[in-house]
Amino acid sequence: MKMIQRLLFFSLVLVLHGTAQANTVSAVAAENSTVRQMLETELKADSRMEKKIAKKMAKMEKKIKKQAEAIDFSHPTDKWLWYAIFGFGAAIIVGIFFWELASVLALLALICLIVWLVKKSGA
Repeated sequence: MKMIQRLLFFSLVLVLHGTAQANTVSAVAAENSTVRQMLETELKADSRMEKKIAKKMAKMEKKIKKQAEAIDFSHPTDKWLWYAIFGFGAAIIVGIFFWELASVLALLALICLIVWLVKKSGA
């Protein structure tokens, strides 16, 4: 009888141990799925951040390129536009005191503007 009790006790211990292992395995699996979900979420966030950074870099490069091309006083066509702009500005300032000189400056600025338009259109 003692042998049967020992076998039952041993089998009970094995069953309980197996149940404990099953619970441990299911807990580890649940933890792994949670960790997996967290990693997937983090990877998605990282990919979104990389896309945002790439867009911002493209915008910055575009801005820098645009600013580099903004004003070029040595360009053969655009220099006439700058002559016209500064000529009109000088005509306004000089026009306060000397109307005749201001009209000559405005006429020269208008001629520069016409030259710029002709050169820009390619005619």
